[in-house]
Amino acid sequence: MSDVIPPANTARRAASVSPRQSGVDTNKTPEQVINEAPLASAAGKPETTVATVERKAWRINTTMSEDELMVLTEKSSFNIPMELILRLDFLVNHSKARGLGRKTNKTALVIEALDEYTKKELKKAGHSV
Repeated sequence: MSDVIPPANTARRAASVSPRQSGVDTNKTPEQVINEAPLASAAGKPETTVATVERKAWRINTTMSEDELMVLTEKSSFNIPMELILRLDFLVNHSKARGLGRKTNKTALVIEALDEYTKKELKKAGHSV
């Protein structure tokens, strides 16, 4: 016996599969195919239109919603006077736990204060928040 392994019979397998035939001219460039494609949706499906949403002045350069923007954060460093730091520490240490046993922290207090301040100032400027 020889130690040579015969090759797999790929010729028979290839002969049983016929190449795909399509009515598309394959000599066209991709740009031509794209330009010839219909712009309307399929006949059975109605077109969906995106409702125009009034954008706030401070959100003009973004496509994200308010909820998505509230989840994103930016790490910043601010020079906060020590008096305010001591007040924050006092409030954090003497605050009651919120729901599910979560205690208030400095970040939550600063975010809450900034939120209230910016809403007040934007309303003064005539914007709806």
